[in-house]
Amino acid sequence: MRRKTFNILLHPRPAKWGGPAIWMTRIEREFKKRGYKCTSNIFHYTGLLFGKVDFAIVMNTPRYAEKLLNSKIPVFSIMGQPMNKEWCEIMKLEWLPTYEHEILKMIRMIEGTKKTLFISNYVKNEWKNIFKERKLKLSENNINVILHGVETDKFTPGQEKNNRGEFTIGSVGALRLGFRLKMLFESSKLLKMDHRILLIGSIDSECQTELENARRDPNIKAKIEYLPWIDTDELPKYYRQMDCLYHPVIGEAFGNVVAEALSCGVPVVCPEFGGSREFVLPNGGVVVKTKKWKYDDKFCKDMAIGVTKIWKNLEVYKSGARRQAETISMEKIVDQYLEVFEYPKNVQQLNNKSFSIINSNDGNIIKLIKNIWQLIMPEKHKKLLFLVRNALKLGLMELFKTEFYYRKVIKNIDLKLLINLHNHLKDKIKEDPECAAKYTDFSFWLRQNVIHVLKLRLDRKGPIKILDLGCGAGYFLSITKYFGHNSHGLDTSNKLLTEIESVVFNGINKLLNNKVKRITISPFKKTPIESRYDLITGFLVTFNNHKKNNEWSKPEWEYFIEDIKDKLNDGGLIYMELNENRERYGKLLYYDKDTFNYFKKSGKVDKNQIIIMKDIKDEL
Repeated sequence: MRRKTFNILLHPRPAKWGGPAIWMTRIEREFKKRGYKCTSNIFHYTGLLFGKVDFAIVMNTPRYAEKLLNSKIPVFSIMGQPMNKEWCEIMKLEWLPTYEHEILKMIRMIEGTKKTLFISNYVKNEWKNIFKERKLKLSENNINVILHGVETDKFTPGQEKNNRGEFTIGSVGALRLGFRLKMLFESSKLLKMDHRILLIGSIDSECQTELENARRDPNIKAKIEYLPWIDTDELPKYYRQMDCLYHPVIGEAFGNVVAEALSCGVPVVCPEFGGSREFVLPNGGVVVKTKKWKYDDKFCKDMAIGVTKIWKNLEVYKSGARRQAETISMEKIVDQYLEVFEYPKNVQQLNNKSFSIINSNDGNIIKLIKNIWQLIMPEKHKKLLFLVRNALKLGLMELFKTEFYYRKVIKNIDLKLLINLHNHLKDKIKEDPECAAKYTDFSFWLRQNVIHVLKLRLDRKGPIKILDLGCGAGYFLSITKYFGHNSHGLDTSNKLLTEIESVVFNGINKLLNNKVKRITISPFKKTPIESRYDLITGFLVTFNNHKKNNEWSKPEWEYFIEDIKDKLNDGGLIYMELNENRERYGKLLYYDKDTFNYFKKSGKVDKNQIIIMKDIKDEL
C-alpha cells in the first residue's frame, strides 16, 4: 500500500525575526513532528511554485500572496489586525494611504481563502467592524478563531530565578512607544515592595530617552536592567528570572511574549482591551480594566495594583500561569488547525511508520542555485567554491543575499583605488599567497564578510555598537556601517606592521572611512577599550600569537575574555573565529583541551567559532 504524504507551503517563510515568520517557524516544527512536509523558500523569494503542494498556510498578506489566491491550491489564511484608524486619531498619528491599501489586501485574502483563522476573538470583532464599515459581508462559515500557541516544551519553568529576594518585574519585546515604557516606570513609583525592573528588547530613541530619565529619577528606587539583544533560544532563561510580566499594550491582537511568559510560569499583568485576556484569564495573572487606548494615571495605578496582587499570591499565580499556557500549547493549536483544514492530525501514524521529513524541493533548489550562481558571477575566481560553501552553511537563499548585498556595498566604494592597489601588489601575492597583500582581493573578502554579517544577523538588527578586534583591511566594518551600525576597529600598532601590512591595512581602512584604533593586544594586560559595545568580534585572529611558540592557552584566553566582557553592554555578545593550528592541537585544530573546556563553560563552541554572552548576572 502506497504511503500518504502531504506537502504544505508556508508563507511567509519561517524565520527567527518578524511576528508572522516566527509563528511559521513554530507551526512548521509541529507539522514536521506529525509527518508533514513543509516548503517555503523558493516561493518566498520568487513567487514560483515547484512540485506538489496540497495546501498553503498564509499569514496576513506577504509578497506573492495574490499568486496563491489565483492558483488551484487550497489556501488557509491566519489573520491578525491591521492598522486602526481610531488608534491613529487618539495617538494623533497621520492615517496614511498605505494603511488603507493594506486593509483592502487583507480583505481580499479573507474573502479569497478557503478558511480564515483569526488569532483571537478580539481580532475577529475588529474585522467584523471593518467589514461592516465598508458594507461588506463577513461569512461566518469561512472563519474560525484559533489562538496563537506557545512551545511549552521550550518555554518551561526552571531554576534560573535569582536568589536575592528581590521581586522582579519584566517587560519583553520591541520598545517603540515611549508612553508605554513610562507607564511601567510610573507604576514602579507606586509599588511598596522592593523590586527590580528587567527590560528585554530593541528600543527606539523615544524609549531610550524614557529609560535614561527613569535611571536618573530619584523617585524610582528599583534597579533597572536593560538587555537589548537576546537570541530567541536564550529567552526562556531570562523569563525565568522574572516574577511578573508587566505588559501595558492596549489593543494587542494576541501577545506572543505574554504566552511565552505564562509558559515559563511567569504571571502577567495586562489590559483587558485586546487579545491577551483570552488566555491569561482565569488563572494566569491580572487583567486590568481600561478604555480603548487610554494610557492615563488610572491605568498606571490599576497596573500597579495588579502587580501587587501577584506579589502577594506569587506561588498561586505562578502555577496558574503554566496551566494557562498549556491550554494553548503548539500541539493543541495545530490539532485545531488540522481539524478545520480536514487533514489527518498525524501522517506518521496514518502510515504506521516514520519517514524522513525534508523539504521535497531541496535537490532541485541546489541545482537551480548552482546554475543561477554561475550566471550572476562575472569573474572566474578560484575561491568561489569556498564562498559558496560558507553561504550554504547559512541557508540556500542566503547565497543570493550574499551576492545582492555585495553588489549594494561596492556601489559606495571607490573600486578604482582598490583595483590599482591590487594590481600594484599582485606580484607580492604570487611570491607569498598568505601575505597581507591578499586582502586587496576585495571581491573575495567583501563577500566573505557579507557572510559574517548574515551569520550574525546584523542585516536584521537595529543599530548597535560594534568593535572588531584584529579588523585587518576593515571590510567587516564597512559592511556593518552599510547596515547602519556604529562600528569601530582595533588592530596591531603601526610600529609592529610590516611595510606591506601598513600599506594594505591603513590604506584600505582609510579608503573605507573606517575608525580604527591601533593598539597591540598583549597577554595578561588590560585591553585599552574606552567605550562599551553591544557586539565585540574577532575573525581569524592572530593576536593570540597564532602559530608561535607562545600561542595562548587557557590562562591567557581566560584573562582576555573576562577583561573584554567588562567592555560589553548588558546582554552584549563576543563572537570569535580562531585560526587553525593542526600541528599544535591535532584533532582539536584550534585550541588545547583546557582552553576548549573554558570556552565551552563560558558560552558556545562550534569548531573555530566562540560565542560568549554577557549575562546580566555578571553585573550583580
